[in-house]
Amino acid sequence: SVWCRRIFPIKAYIVGGCVRDALMGKSPHDYDIATSAVPEQMKECFSDFKVIETGIKHGTLTVLSDEEHIEVTTFRVDGEYLNHRSPENVSFTQRINDDLSRRDFTINAMAYSDRTGIIDKFGGQRDLFNRKVRCVGEPSARFYEDALRILRAIRFSASLDFEVEVITAIAIHEYCYLLESISAERIRNELNLIITGDNPIDALVKYPDVFSMFIPEIRKCIGFNQMNRHHIYDVWEHTANAITNSKNDLIVRLALLFHDIAKPDCFKLDDEGEGHFYGHEQQSAVTAEIIMKRLKYDGETIKDVSQLIAYHYVTPVDDEKVVKRLLYYLGEKQFHRLIEVMKGDSRAKQLFCMEDRKSVV
Repeated sequence: SVWCRRIFPIKAYIVGGCVRDALMGKSPHDYDIATSAVPEQMKECFSDFKVIETGIKHGTLTVLSDEEHIEVTTFRVDGEYLNHRSPENVSFTQRINDDLSRRDFTINAMAYSDRTGIIDKFGGQRDLFNRKVRCVGEPSARFYEDALRILRAIRFSASLDFEVEVITAIAIHEYCYLLESISAERIRNELNLIITGDNPIDALVKYPDVFSMFIPEIRKCIGFNQMNRHHIYDVWEHTANAITNSKNDLIVRLALLFHDIAKPDCFKLDDEGEGHFYGHEQQSAVTAEIIMKRLKYDGETIKDVSQLIAYHYVTPVDDEKVVKRLLYYLGEKQFHRLIEVMKGDSRAKQLFCMEDRKSVV
C-alpha cells in the first residue's frame, strides 16, 4: 500500500501463501500482492521499478524490488473454465473479497494490510489452527475449474503435515480423472513437492487412485501381498513407508517411489509358499525410465534415478570389493544416495532387515 499512496485511494494487500506462512511463524519464500489498481495504474505506481508484464491480460505484473520478484495482480473474478486449468477470461473488481473467493484453499485465501489487518472470509485461520486443507466453497467446483488443485491439496497435506478435510478428500477421489487434462510438466512439479514433503506417507497411502491417474503402473502394486517374511506391508504401502523414512533428497525419493514398481510382474512363489521377486530391480529401473520420460523429467534425473533403482538390491554392502565396485560404477555422490535408498527400503520392512542387508529380497 505504501507504493501506491500517490494514486489514492488504491487498495493493496499481501495475499495467499505469504500470509499463511507468516501466521504459521515461517518466513515467506515470496510475496504476492492483490490490488484494486488496474494494470495501467500499476505501471504508474511502479514506474521507478523494473516491471515484467507476466500476465498482463489477467492483470498480473511482476515487480523487481531489491532482487525480489513480487507478483502484483488486480482484484479479479475468473470467467468460465473450459479446460480444467485456467479461466477463459477474467474481469476486474474493486472488492478484495471477490478476489479471495476465487482462490483454491481457505489457508491460501487470506489477505493482510496494515490498515485492515487480516481479512479472512473463509476460515483460513481456523483451518490453520486445526491443520486442515479445505477448499474455498464447493470442492467439486474448485477441482472442476482447475484440476491441478487436486494435487495441490495433496501437496499441502504432505508438505504442511495437514489433514485434508473430509468433503474435500471425497471430491479428490471423485474428480481425480480430471488430471488427464493437466500437462505432464505441471503434474511432475507437484509430484516432486509431494514426495519431498514432511509427511508424504498419508498422501501416498490415502490417494493411490490419484497417483495412478498419471502413473498407472502403480495399480498392480496397490494391495499386492508380498508373501515374504521380510515384509510387513503390501508393495505400495512399503513404497510409501520407504519414501517417508528416507533422506529428503529428490533423487533418493524418486528412486524409492519406483524401486519396486515391477515387483508384481516378477513375483514367484517357492515350494514353501514364500514370495520372491528375482530381477525386479532391473525391471523396475526400466519401468521408472519409461514413467519419468512420460512425466518430462530431465535426462540427468532419469539416469540417476534409474541407476539407483538398478543397484538398490546389491548385497552384501559390507564387502570391501562390492563397495569399491559400486564406488567405481556410481561415483561418490551416487554411492551415498544408494546407501540412503537402501536405508529407506530396509526401514520399511521387518526390523531385522536394517541389521541384515544380506537377507533383503
